[in-house]
This record gives sequence, C-alpha cells and structure tokens, in this order.
Amino acid sequence: MEIYLPTAVETEKLGNLLGKLAQSGDVFCFTGDLGAGKTLMSRGISLALGVAEEDVTSPTFAIMNVYDGEELEVRHFDLYRLNRPEELEDIGFDEYDISMEELIPVTNAVITMTKVGYIKRMSTDNFKAQNRGGKGLTNYHVEQYGDVCAVEMVDDNQDIIMISSDGIIIRLPAEQVRECNRPSKGVILMKTKDGERVVTISLAEHEEESDDTTEETNEE
Repeated sequence: MEIYLPTAVETEKLGNLLGKLAQSGDVFCFTGDLGAGKTLMSRGISLALGVAEEDVTSPTFAIMNVYDGEELEVRHFDLYRLNRPEELEDIGFDEYDISMEELIPVTNAVITMTKVGYIKRMSTDNFKAQNRGGKGLTNYHVEQYGDVCAVEMVDDNQDIIMISSDGIIIRLPAEQVRECNRPSKGVILMKTKDGERVVTISLAEHEEESDDTTEETNEE
C-alpha cells in the first residue's frame, strides 16, 4: 500500500496516528533521504505519546534522544551517520532491548535462475496483482537468454543454494544478488562448462561465512 503525503502537516498527522496505536516495545523504522519526513513522523508519534513539543528534535548529531511521554519512554535514534553495526555499541545501543533484526526491514524479492548460471533479483513491486484471465507479465526472455531452471520468493534473511549437474554447489546471501528490472538478463553467478547446467536452487536461513577453509578429498 502506498500513501501520498503532500505536506509536512499530513506527514506529522500520520505519525500522530501511529503514536496513538503504539504500545510498549513497538519499533518504528523510517528510511529516506534528508528531508524525506523521518523526523516529522517521529515527532507525530512522540506528541501522541505525550512528549512535550519543544523536546522533539532530530538526533542527527546526538544520534539518540530519549523523551519522557505520559506513560511510555520514547527512544529516538538517527543512524544516518553510522557506517557499521558495530558502531551502535559505542553509543550504548545494546543497553536497550532492541535487536538489529527489528531495525532492518525484511525485503521480499523474486529470484530467477537460469540453466546457464545467470541470476537476478527483482522486487515484488514488479509484479502487480491481476484479475483472473489477465495476460500476465514476462519475467524472462528465454528465447534470448536461455531456459529458466527456478523461480523463488526470498527475503534478505535467507541464503540461496545453487546446484549444478556436475555436483557443484554455491551458497550466497540473497541480499548480495544484484537487483535488476524484469527485461534484464541478470548477472552470471555460476560459470557452467559445456554440457553442464544449473539443476535447481534451494533456500536456507542465512548463515555467516566461516573463516575455516577446508579442502575436500575424494575417497575411492
């Protein structure tokens, strides 16, 4: 759902509505360029929770402001100037019972994998709902780029596992796959040899890369 907010007043009103519905432990995440209205939304939420109007300011330089509401404490973070998650520890973020997973919105996407090793990630916004009997949309030009072996819905917290006909397996986070538009061929991920092809892909919960390097040996 998209909501168009033409003025600062309307933006703050929406924040005020969210604030009236807020409960202890709720986390609101706003992303956007400078001037997008993030502080206005935060201001609306804070005022609805009983924070004094003069107290609500952008914490761009302070990084964190804490406001006292009538019943709830409001913690207002601005992570714009932070480059790494580790920097959160320097501002005492770990003292608050908020996980990074709550701050990073999960993005759903459609992954398309071809038999010759090309892959692309597309936002679900590329695929609008249609009525029964609709013509549908072209996801991939198979006559131009080759056959598709798999199409999967993924989110940024998952890994993609590809398996070739020669038994080669590649695993990588879904969020590392370049986002493309529908007509795009995608990017090469697995270089297939003559006669080799990608057989299928599978999804798994994200797993951090290991520093261990092991060499496989074939046993007769």
